[in-house]
Amino acid sequence: MQDETIDIFGEGSGPGDQAPRRPRHRALKIVAFSALGLVIVTGALAAWVGYDLLSVRSSLTAASDLVPELQDEIAAGDGDAALATLAEVQDHAQDAEASSHGFHWSVVSLLPVARPNIQAVQVVTEVVESLAVDALPALTEAAVLVGPDGLSPVDGQIDLAPLVASAPQLIAADLSLRRGLADLRAVETDEVLDPLADAVTDLESTMSDIASTTSTAARAVQIAPAMLGADGPRRFLLLVQNNAEPRATGGIPAWVILLTADDGVLQFADQRSASEFQPDAPVLPITDAERALFGDDLAQKMADVNFTPDFPRTAELASALWQQQDPGEIDGVLSLDPVALADIMKTTGSLSLPFGPQLDADNVADYLMNGVYLQIADKDQQDALFQLVAAAMFAQILNGPGEISSAFPALADSADEGRLMLWSAHPDEQELLQPTALSGALVGDAADSDGGADRPIVGVYLNDGTAGKIGYYLERSITADVTECRADGSQALKITLSLTSTAPADAATLPEHVTGVSGDVPPGDIRTNVLVYAPAGGQLESVTAGGEPVGIQSQLHDDLFVAGLTNNLSPGESEIYEYEIVTGPDQRGVPLLRFTPGPRDTHTQVTGATCNGA
Repeated sequence: MQDETIDIFGEGSGPGDQAPRRPRHRALKIVAFSALGLVIVTGALAAWVGYDLLSVRSSLTAASDLVPELQDEIAAGDGDAALATLAEVQDHAQDAEASSHGFHWSVVSLLPVARPNIQAVQVVTEVVESLAVDALPALTEAAVLVGPDGLSPVDGQIDLAPLVASAPQLIAADLSLRRGLADLRAVETDEVLDPLADAVTDLESTMSDIASTTSTAARAVQIAPAMLGADGPRRFLLLVQNNAEPRATGGIPAWVILLTADDGVLQFADQRSASEFQPDAPVLPITDAERALFGDDLAQKMADVNFTPDFPRTAELASALWQQQDPGEIDGVLSLDPVALADIMKTTGSLSLPFGPQLDADNVADYLMNGVYLQIADKDQQDALFQLVAAAMFAQILNGPGEISSAFPALADSADEGRLMLWSAHPDEQELLQPTALSGALVGDAADSDGGADRPIVGVYLNDGTAGKIGYYLERSITADVTECRADGSQALKITLSLTSTAPADAATLPEHVTGVSGDVPPGDIRTNVLVYAPAGGQLESVTAGGEPVGIQSQLHDDLFVAGLTNNLSPGESEIYEYEIVTGPDQRGVPLLRFTPGPRDTHTQVTGATCNGA
């Protein structure tokens, strides 16, 4: 009896089989076993990767949980604790990065279905590791170097040395963050699993917020020392705006203060009422658009230099007006309003004056914008009170018990709201200031330096028409609704502006300083000149109120289309305007609203479609 060999593939290999078939069978066996082995090995490697993913998640979570502790330690000035916590963050971040790399990750990434997810995990861990090893140490060292009270004057002087020394670290941290942000934005989130896509998006949002802070800090350390007199004496004007009488950048600059800085020593040199600056002719040439929108008073009256919403232009005009009376060089102009003053007083404490109430962070804004005009009839006495407040505030900032740096978060919010602005007469400094909210520059789009989509900017600005402080009672809200994303990257917007007079029914009996002295506005009414600016390259399609077309004055101001109209409200009345606007092309980012800050917060909202990536 002859032996029969049974092939595992079911083909006989008995005496009737031809010998030449055997090599083929052997090859098939080899291929089969190899494929089976490859499946087993790949499965094992995938399981190994899966195990590593748990480690990655654990390490990233541990690092994330320590960041708030690090922030608190930096804020408290506890340098030793901050450095120790930073070391822990670094260990966890490096563990996550190490766990997401290796031969098994490289093999599994060859699988088409796994590749984008593997790459996304690796980008996240690499970015977090870089953040912990490069950016956070620089930020921590700079914060420890400066300290929580590093910018607080001691005996009237700010020590500039730590500020200068921290500049390299802050600039390096900012560059590191921006590189990481660019890497995150390169991840194709639509090709990865939803939980991982969400993690990438969340990390991108967090890093974008941090990068915004580091960008501001990096600019500040390049500008602040020179502005504070590190390279020689500087002279600045401080415009204190009163939002109760609206101007495009906030309110009428009721009084103007001259400050000097020399090697960190700040001094209150002079202050004058805005009414003292009224030459017979414009102090600087104005454009046809400026004359049509604002009149010659823009360049002839200190009280009207901020009819324009472009703060750098306001600063140039204010400097020129001051220099007509005091020819010395003006190196910059700072502006703030009573709401920003209130934020500072949360740190400096209350003020006791020879007359009037004790002022603190809770009542100073309302008193300076409204209470003083209701309680003090004499204008000279009003001016005297303003001068006392300014001098006392400055003295407290220089010599008070509070750490002025603790007011920085609130002041940063004030800058975002347009309540705090700064201009430098030195071109290199102004170039650094220009892209920031602090500059108050009139622009129609925001180019994202981190690689995101450009954002269209719609400006909504108000100028008083009553020549009084009745604007204290004007409430406003602004909504931008994205109604269409267009093929050329432009967006169709509907801007809704609501204005309401909350003046009391007997507003006509209020003091003339409140109701106004224009003569052609009924006492108690609020007359407001409204300017709405379309984004760069955009245009205004229509303006309606109650569904009916509204007549407007249109101009091209600084290459931006602007529509002007005049609104009149009696006590208790409201008006709603709707503007149909099309942005410029390639402005796919979320629209930004810039507006005149009022005595209280302006309600703003952006709704509708999201065009970024459309």
